[in-house]
Amino acid sequence: MRQWMIIAGVVTAIIGVITMVMAYNRKEHGEDANEFAVALGGYASGSDMQSAITLGHIGLGLLIAGGLLGLAGLVVGALRKS
Repeated sequence: MRQWMIIAGVVTAIIGVITMVMAYNRKEHGEDANEFAVALGGYASGSDMQSAITLGHIGLGLLIAGGLLGLAGLVVGALRKS
């Protein structure tokens, strides 16, 4: 059981990191699109930035949850050995 908790924690943390990288890329894309829109005389939309921030928070939550799950697996393993 503890091995599965550790593996699940690591996988969840990896998914969190991937999600945070996707959020960073979306933020960069949003900044570029806003600069292009302003250069064309339009107005900048904040929806890309808002979705990037939300996605970043989700990724951070997954990273924290994965760390806690992996730590719980280590604690369960230590308690069973003692």
